[in-house]
Amino acid sequence: MKMNVIKMANNYFEYNRWANRQLLTDLKTAGAVYDKALPISFGSFHQLLMHIYYYDVKVYKKIVKKKLNPEINKNIDRDSLFELIDQYSTKWLDWARGLYNNHSNLDSNVILELSDLYNHNIYHRGQISAALAMLDYPSTSLDIYVYREQMRANAVDA
Repeated sequence: MKMNVIKMANNYFEYNRWANRQLLTDLKTAGAVYDKALPISFGSFHQLLMHIYYYDVKVYKKIVKKKLNPEINKNIDRDSLFELIDQYSTKWLDWARGLYNNHSNLDSNVILELSDLYNHNIYHRGQISAALAMLDYPSTSLDIYVYREQMRANAVDA
């Protein structure tokens, strides 16, 4: 059971990094509306991404028990924020791989935090994708099935 949960965490953070990268690429093409006031959580894509980043840092600090200060301020530009989100996607993946490689244990509180983070990020990425579609900007499907099919295709090509 322990390894199944750790494998699941590893799989989630692989998907999380992929989905974040897809979403950030889509948002780069929607530059004209990136800072525009929108009827979405937190009022704009930029503010919503800042919220996602802060939540990632908060949960990471709680679980990994590292003292980190979010390297962000309200005036951060889009590209710097995108870079920080990508860095945290990689930090999470490295953490999960470390658990898997070291056969570590996760207590139920950590599993709950990871589940909350998973749901939180999927919810907000879905909001962004839907808003992009309503604004007539193309957005990549972030469906887990699409991700798995792409990973299978990449494995065959390798």
